[in-house]
Amino acid sequence: MNQTPLIETVAEALKTMGLNPVRNEGTDLVLDVELMDARWSTGKRTIHYRAAIYFDEARRAVFMHEQTRESGGGFSFGFQGESSTQIGRTLMRKVKSIQYGTDGKVFEYEFDLGAIPKTVAAAAAEAGWKFQTVLRRSSALWPKGYSPHGTTSPPAPLPESTSPSGSGILPPPMPPKEAQKMTVERTFGAGMAARIGLGVWTVLLILLLLAFRSNGWGWVACLLIVGVGFALQALWKHAGCMAHLGLGIATVVLSFFALSLSATRTEWSSARVEKAVVASALDESGRALQTATIFPSDISELYVSADLRQAPAGTRLRFKWIYTQDHQEIATVEMTTTEGQSDAPVFCRLSNQGGLWPEGEYRVEIFVDDRAKPDAVTVFQIGSPGHSR
Repeated sequence: MNQTPLIETVAEALKTMGLNPVRNEGTDLVLDVELMDARWSTGKRTIHYRAAIYFDEARRAVFMHEQTRESGGGFSFGFQGESSTQIGRTLMRKVKSIQYGTDGKVFEYEFDLGAIPKTVAAAAAEAGWKFQTVLRRSSALWPKGYSPHGTTSPPAPLPESTSPSGSGILPPPMPPKEAQKMTVERTFGAGMAARIGLGVWTVLLILLLLAFRSNGWGWVACLLIVGVGFALQALWKHAGCMAHLGLGIATVVLSFFALSLSATRTEWSSARVEKAVVASALDESGRALQTATIFPSDISELYVSADLRQAPAGTRLRFKWIYTQDHQEIATVEMTTTEGQSDAPVFCRLSNQGGLWPEGEYRVEIFVDDRAKPDAVTVFQIGSPGHSR
């Protein structure tokens, strides 16, 4: 088969695929088409395909150059898979994607870019011509000074495609062996959405670690689990929606389990205790009157007073009196707040019942609810009888 009939055969084959090849624009056949141009409220996705096909009659060889450019951005999540195989210099690339946005399923497409060069190669082989894909576009263009068919007549485009869409999108039906389907709605990568979700959980996890006062190993374990989750999400970026969803759930469950084991505050409360002092007397509101850091051993009563802030009704307080010389706990006094006791002074009294206090250092620790660490600590000394400052 000569050059002209072969060009017409290839052009007709491409037209049956829904493509509109143009003839004599720097080479024998040119394809320049948007395979997909999807836009939606939260993003967009485009796939632009270009090809140049040169039929060298002297060498009875067909040279083809292809270029695909994809771009997109936005938000959705779903399934996306991609496979590529290299046959000589021909890249057979299959892509499948089913994406879901905030309003349900928004995009689904499946196509095989390798079907286009395979169609050209099959026509060339049937005509007894060689077929070769080239890496440089210039290798698929007419040589300098070349005139198609020895004429200088202006380039003439091929007749318009009879494709009902006329848009360049590959519509069904397709040849059975080259089945391609495109339902253009909207899209975005499942892997990116999964990483965004994991990032949001990481921020929330840090806040929970702070709120529940997790210990050191809890911080290490939680951040290590999240870090491994991010690494696997990046490694499996082409995996399906269910794989990303399963990995995300596993990361959240494991990190939350580590958080629960390491939390030192098991019950959340906005209550806090401030300005704790020790005194020998209080006023009518429960505030300290005679504060000191050293008290005589024969003093009859001691008071610890503090300001309670943002405490809802039912907040539990524990006052723990400790003789630090031999780490002896003297007494623990508990109280529960009622309505109107928030943002008010609280106090606890301890009596020596007519005896003498052992000399040395003492401290009072005040706890809120079941917190493992005291919210306030105050330290004082017991000195000689009758001596204070």
